Amino acid sequence: MAKNEVAAKPASKAKKDKKGPGLKERISKFFRTYISELKKITWPTGKQVLNNTIITIVAVLIVGLFIWLFDFGLQYLREWIFNQF
Repeated sequence: MAKNEVAAKPASKAKKDKKGPGLKERISKFFRTYISELKKITWPTGKQVLNNTIITIVAVLIVGLFIWLFDFGLQYLREWIFNQF
């Protein structure tokens, strides 16, 4: 039994000695990784941004028109039904 206890103590002491990187190292690693990821980004050109903006505005207008027409139709239908009874 004494042999097992002796063998267990150095293993637990080794765990205590193995600390992870300190705060400064972790912050430094974070910013190095952050900068390297920023370099991988491909930014759109001004023409692409303008084109996507126009497409978005047109799509919003079409959906808005569809919702307005649907609402107008349901309102007309409701008034017609209530006037019948």
